Parts: sequence; C-alpha cells; structure tokens
Amino acid sequence: MASLTNDELALNHQDGLDIISALQNIGTAKQDIAPATLKNDPTNTALQLVGNAQIDYEKLTEAIIASYKSTALEGNSISEKFDRHTSRGRQDITSRISELPAAIASLNPQKYGFEEGDHFAGSVHTIFDYILFDYNHWYGAYNSYAVVSTPHWGVLVNTKTTHVWNASGKTAGGYAGSDLHAYLTGDVLTAVKEDMAKLGLNLISNSRLYSNAVTDGVYGKMGNASGASTSWAWSTGQQIAAPTEAEIYGVSPNSSSLFDTGEGFKQGEACRRYRINELIGNIFPWLRDVVSSSNAANVSNLGDAGDGGVTNAFYVLGLIGIY
Repeated sequence: MASLTNDELALNHQDGLDIISALQNIGTAKQDIAPATLKNDPTNTALQLVGNAQIDYEKLTEAIIASYKSTALEGNSISEKFDRHTSRGRQDITSRISELPAAIASLNPQKYGFEEGDHFAGSVHTIFDYILFDYNHWYGAYNSYAVVSTPHWGVLVNTKTTHVWNASGKTAGGYAGSDLHAYLTGDVLTAVKEDMAKLGLNLISNSRLYSNAVTDGVYGKMGNASGASTSWAWSTGQQIAAPTEAEIYGVSPNSSSLFDTGEGFKQGEACRRYRINELIGNIFPWLRDVVSSSNAANVSNLGDAGDGGVTNAFYVLGLIGIY
C-alpha cells in the first residue's frame, strides 16, 4: 500500500471525518483470515506486511487512523484541528481581518483559523457586527442567476439599528417593494461598502429572487385566509438583502408561500452550529418572508421563529457576500 503524501493528508475537517469513518467501516467488515503468526506477533504491524500474507484489516485500520491523526497540518496535528473545529467556539477575528482574503481564496479558510460564527467589527461603522455565516453560500446555486463562482463568505450583518418592514402597514409589493429592502440597499449598503473598503474586502453581486406581490384574503401556509405572497421576480446586481427564514432555521415555519424563500433556501452553517440569538444577541430582527397581508417574519429575542406587524421598528439584519 503506497504511503500518503503530506498534501493528501492535509485535508479539511469533513474530509478527515469521512476518511476515518470509511476506515472504521473497513475495520469492522469481514476480514480475510490472516496467518496466526501475523495476527499474534506484536512486532508485525499492519504496515509491515510482506510477500503474499493476507491483510489484517483491523490492524491496518488502527495504524492508518493513528498515522492520519498525528500528521502535521499547518503547524497543528489533524486531531487538534478536529478538536478546535468542533469545540473552540466563536472568535473575534477583527485583528486578523487582513488574512481573510487569502483564506477565502485558498478554498479552505478553516486552515487559516476562520470558522462559521466568527465575527469582526466594522472599521468605519463600528456599531456593525459582521458574522461569518456560510462559506460559498451562493456557490452552485440551483439557478444560474444566483450562482457566485468566486470563492466567498456569506456574512450576516448585524446593524444594531431598527427600521419598520413597511410603514404602510401592509406587505403589498412583497419584500421587493418593502421599506426594509429600501433601507438595506440604501443607508445600510452605503455603510457596509465603507467598512469593506477600509478592511480591504470586496462585495459580491448576484441576482436574488424576491417576492413582489401579496394578495389579500388568500390562504397561506399557516392555513388561514390572511393573505400571502403570490408572485416573485429576479432582482439583478444585489449586494445585500434580509435573510430568509430558511437561511436562518433551515425551514420556513411562518412564511406565507414558496414565493417568500426565493433563492434563499440554504441554511447558513453558522446557524447549524449556533442558535441565531447566540450570533446576534437577544434582539428581534426582521427577516425577508411575508407572513400575511400585514405581518412579516422575524426572529424572537430567544432565537425562535416569530412574526409581527410590519410597522414595528424591529432590528435589521443583512446578508452580504465578501471575498
């Protein structure tokens, strides 16, 4: 059996887990019957087999796993990488932000020490908190309009500011026609661009699929005739939007129809590891989904799914992509 090179061993966290799982499966599978002298001789390791001796898969598995876990990777053992990846917790990466572009371009930002849930402060607008939400969030999306081929981080922007979803009291026009969308693509995006320029980061642009019409009196997913989104359309050149329920929870518990989710159907990895209120604090932020003719989705201060009348001045989250 050919020995593995350092490059072959320098795999990311998930690759390592997959390989070890596969090797463990080999170890528990039915084995060829090896000669007794091979199985019982402690000086014969599985990696010292010679001639036509049959392989002791159990010893082979143990030896490869031990070798794999002890192999050096960027100054840390792979086993240390596993422990750090699963238990180190969120980190403030503000002081290391200059390393982020190279980490993104490497296609393995974890080896640079960046992980989902880490956060950094705005440079110009220090009230803003930027949270690493999902690596390559729009890569390989189901529709070519939404795809971003450049390696990037999806980043959640906790503005710590408040705004109404729609001052009219109605969700007519859907998210595309909302005051929240206008605020995000206006004042908030201007501030985000200033921060990114100061930090040496670039914003991605792609198309997003937004609800653009709500019909009163129709039945929504909640099972009552309180109105629902009934149309959507692509908006091109988008650089920021409120996240969807699906991006936060992995499901859409309160949205009125499939038109609310659009292209935002992929849950962010940060929200798979942490409750949303662990990431942004115990606040009430707006989401992009329409719930009824007068209500939109939000996150409660405890992190569970909620909704509220659109004239409420709840907190504002944005979702951007950076590289």
